[in-house]
This record gives sequence, structure tokens and C-alpha cells, in this order.
Amino acid sequence: MKNLIWVLVFICNLGCTAEVEVKSNRIFQIKGNIDSQKLQEFKAALILNSEIKEIEFINSGSISIKGDDAEALKEFKRLINTNKLVTSARGLCLGSCALLFLTGYERTLKEGIRTRQTRLLLHPLMTENNEFLEEETNSFFEDIVKRSENKIPLDLLKRLYEVHDEFGGIAIMKLAIPGNSHVFFSSRIGEKPGKLEFQTPEDYGIKVEK
Repeated sequence: MKNLIWVLVFICNLGCTAEVEVKSNRIFQIKGNIDSQKLQEFKAALILNSEIKEIEFINSGSISIKGDDAEALKEFKRLINTNKLVTSARGLCLGSCALLFLTGYERTLKEGIRTRQTRLLLHPLMTENNEFLEEETNSFFEDIVKRSENKIPLDLLKRLYEVHDEFGGIAIMKLAIPGNSHVFFSSRIGEKPGKLEFQTPEDYGIKVEK
């Protein structure tokens, strides 16, 4: 699966074997793509450990969704809601990861793994044929607006349907890049990213680990 990277920041391939880990009694880590196998491991962990309160995404997510993975993402979202879980991210949180991250009851950008930077890249869910999965994506939008207490408005999220390729989307950075900017939108590769009205993760209801 070809994974999207924010083209002006860095390029990374997430096509590695997915990993899941319970870091402590309360933190469940997800690394790599988020799929039905990951869902089953998460459900098993919740049964064995009722103290899990946080999902930590580490270099996780994808743009294209295979087979029943869209249903797995919906079930992940339901479990976050049912258990009122908080979410955090380290490194690159791409596509499906960014959508799930933003449904957490508290959302935190932590330091990256090899660098201090952590990046969210929001993009609509898509099939392997590059077709938008609008129904599935819109269900995430509803929860994201609610969790952020309207700091991430629906009209902003719907701009994601303006993307023309897998390199477009909304990027939210833990650390500002040159120009003291954290948040950008671009519709396609080669297009200069434009700043959005609000320019820090906190403006969108996202905490930043100091």
C-alpha cells in the first residue's frame, strides 16, 4: 500500500509490519497500519486489562483502505467512544490514524521517535482505486466536531474533499516550521500549502506535550 507523506516535510514508507503493544497498564500502542487484525488485538487487550485509558499512535495510519479495514476503523471509533479513551500521537499520524486520533476524548501530540516533531495529516478515507469513502469519512467528521467542541468545524473538515491526490490534506504539526506555522492545507502535490486561519494545535483543541 502506498502511504502518503506530507510532501514538503519529509517522505517515509509505513509499509512495515504493523505492531501493537501495551506500554503500561493504561496505554495501548499502535504502530503501522490500522486494520482488522489490529482491532482484534485491541479488543483482546481491553478484555484482559480494564485499565486501558489511552491509545498511543506511533508512525501509524494509511490513506487507502483494504477490504474490511473500513469497518475495523468504525469499530475502533466506537470503542474509543464507549470507553471514553484519550488518544496521543508520536511521529507521523497519517489518514486513518489522524481521523481516529481526533475522536479521542483528549488528544495530545507527543514528541516524535527520532525527532521532536509529530505530524498529523488529515485526508478522506479512500479505496485502493482512489475513490472517496464519504459515508465512512463523514461519520468521523461528526465525532471530531463534537470532541473538539466545534474548534474543528465541519466546514473545515469538508475541505478535505477538495484534495485531488493522496498528497493533499490538512497537516497539523507539533512544532512550528519556518514562518512560525503549525497548520496547512494543500489540495495536491506541487501546490504550495496555504496557512489556515488558526495556527496552533491548541486552537483546534489538541494538546501539545511540553
